[in-house]
Amino acid sequence: MRFWLLISVVFMLQGCDHSPASLYLDYQKRLANVSNGTFTPPSALTPLPLATKSKPEPQVTIGLLELSAINHCPLSTLIAEHNSQLGKVAAPSELFKYQLRFILQAPNCIASLQGKQQPLADKLEQALEAKKQHLLDYFNYMLYQEVEFRALFSLANQGFSRELAGKEAAIEALAFFNRVKSKIIADSIDNDDVNELTSQLAKLHRNTYVKTLLTEAQRQREFNLVTTATLATLPIESRLCVKQRPSDTAQFMHNVFQKFYIGQLQPLQADISGELQALLPLLYELYVQDAALSNQLNVESKLSLLTQLKMSAKSHVEWWQSFYQRCAIKPY
Repeated sequence: MRFWLLISVVFMLQGCDHSPASLYLDYQKRLANVSNGTFTPPSALTPLPLATKSKPEPQVTIGLLELSAINHCPLSTLIAEHNSQLGKVAAPSELFKYQLRFILQAPNCIASLQGKQQPLADKLEQALEAKKQHLLDYFNYMLYQEVEFRALFSLANQGFSRELAGKEAAIEALAFFNRVKSKIIADSIDNDDVNELTSQLAKLHRNTYVKTLLTEAQRQREFNLVTTATLATLPIESRLCVKQRPSDTAQFMHNVFQKFYIGQLQPLQADISGELQALLPLLYELYVQDAALSNQLNVESKLSLLTQLKMSAKSHVEWWQSFYQRCAIKPY
């Protein structure tokens, strides 16, 4: 009864589904029924810490008179569109694409001015070098401020499933943006990257795969932690297994663990870990410069979401192993 009072609202929201959260709540409920313990769901989750970034400021500006002097160059149209009202409110990804196009178009325009309008050619050269120098800043501005990227780290309402849609598209898009980042560092960006950027970003639009996986990993980790903590308060020697003789309650608990954790939740958490193993390195390479976030994305770190999920599962199973030893129960 105590358990149901604590989680009744959760069940009303979950309904009769088979989401991972519902499976874990069912596991907790059955443990509570047989042990008389008070098992509670985790507290509200917190999204992974994605910071905000300010828009980089242009280092060199091209005036109207200078713009009219290069109207023979495609670059003049690019600059004019960027300086328009629509250009001033452009999304971070469009601002990044403008930097890319400027870098690709400027050399031909500069060459056409050499020896004819040298001061303007020199100024365009300065603008070009400044944009190359700060291109990674504009890329990072997109990573932190573009709606599609910020949505990756928001909390998902739906639960993880093995048939979760959007995985292939999300992986392809993240791999593309990693390639773009590498090309920026190597100063080897080309027109194909610019042309493909919008279509790759579209693959992340309303794609819930990443945020659903990250949210479920956090949720399962927290379920493991709170459930193990409650199990640790149960009176093993004084009630459940006096003198290593398992009571009926201890036998029932064993059955619940084997059927609902080992049979359902452990394979599910293994699937989530496998998905994280493929996804997190792509996110880590994009956000490696952000210490607060990258620690949770780096699969080699003890602070990573993957490691924390595995450790919480390990601790949970270790409690049960201790339970079997103290109660002289054979687990299988």
